[in-house]
Amino acid sequence: MRQEQNPNHSASRSIQWHQTLIHTDNRNGIQRLIHQPSQSSQPYLYIILLDTSGSMLNKQSLSQAKGVLQYYCESMYLQRDLLTVITFGNQQVDIIFDAKPVPKSAESMLSNINGGGGTPLSMALKKVSEVSQRHKMQPQSLLVLTDGRVQEELKIPNLTMPITLLDMENEAVNLGKVKKLAQQLKAEYVHIDQLQEPTIAGSLINADIHVRIL
Repeated sequence: MRQEQNPNHSASRSIQWHQTLIHTDNRNGIQRLIHQPSQSSQPYLYIILLDTSGSMLNKQSLSQAKGVLQYYCESMYLQRDLLTVITFGNQQVDIIFDAKPVPKSAESMLSNINGGGGTPLSMALKKVSEVSQRHKMQPQSLLVLTDGRVQEELKIPNLTMPITLLDMENEAVNLGKVKKLAQQLKAEYVHIDQLQEPTIAGSLINADIHVRIL
């Protein structure tokens, strides 16, 4: 397994799993580890925003998003970094896992998610900013899983961590909304199809956890 790292840092640094899992070398299994550029001794904090709005119920987008989260937990578990998961939908924002060591399975936190309603992304980003400030001594990154169907005028707080947007849009014609959000947030853009490889196929299939529709 190759390790992509700055020679000024040791191999014991925390792994940047967001970037590792979307790296083109890792389509058929983890072959290359992307390490954090930080020398901080603090555990890394991964913040994941999960869109649970009504539009995410179309084409099984929410089930796929949960599969991605399940795979991330399985991959990050042994690293023992910290994870915060925030859901946003139905005009509310909820922290369902708050800055605790990454669990081996995400099933318990995802099993009772309510899907439906609007997409309060501005509220969710504000919550991310609050979480980030509470843990400002720790290196952080943000992953947003969404189909980008936001009706509001987006209010973007000052977010200094690396951001990745995973486009969950599964319609035949992609409206490009998540790409536009990525530009607004100065974030990296990835489409779910780029992860539809044997690496996570099992997680995607097995993560069809019951979603209650509001």
